[in-house]
Amino acid sequence: MIVDSHVHIFPPAMIARRGDLAAVDATFAEMFADPSARMATAEELVAAMDEDGVDVSVAMGIGWADPDLARESNDYIAGAARLHRGRIVGFGSVNPARPGAVEEAERCWRMGLRGIGELHPDTQGFDPSDASVVGPLIDELRRRNMALTLHCSEPVGHLYPGKGTVTPGRLTGLIEMCDRVCLILAHWGGGLP
Repeated sequence: MIVDSHVHIFPPAMIARRGDLAAVDATFAEMFADPSARMATAEELVAAMDEDGVDVSVAMGIGWADPDLARESNDYIAGAARLHRGRIVGFGSVNPARPGAVEEAERCWRMGLRGIGELHPDTQGFDPSDASVVGPLIDELRRRNMALTLHCSEPVGHLYPGKGTVTPGRLTGLIEMCDRVCLILAHWGGGLP
């Protein structure tokens, strides 16, 4: 079985308003402001999976800084996971630095999403090891048996769009908080070897 453990999908309405989203959401702007950055719908993802022999994809949010955009994305990803059951596993997005993150994580669980991510501490404005900010979210994920994906990078190598400052030294506190929570540190290993 081939699993693509990290993809992003967007509702057509979000794709159509790329410029507007880049003007209001820091995470989106960092990753998708450039019109050449590819954005895909669930249907496009499944077609690409079929073409490339991928059995399952984990589709996740992008660490929306704006909670309303996260909610819109979460609704779409949950719907896509239901429609393409067995092919798409959905993760939702929350911003731990904004009120309502725990409640949105619980709503994601009720909709059938299996995790939260991909969080982007730099653009969402939180310290991943600050227990007062991320602790309540981690507790909710533990209660619901949900995973957490965090955007990380390496402290060496070249700069690239989205690299960020969440390097291994900034993750110790988060790792310690995530006892009995599946923690996925996306992009972490790129420059470490």
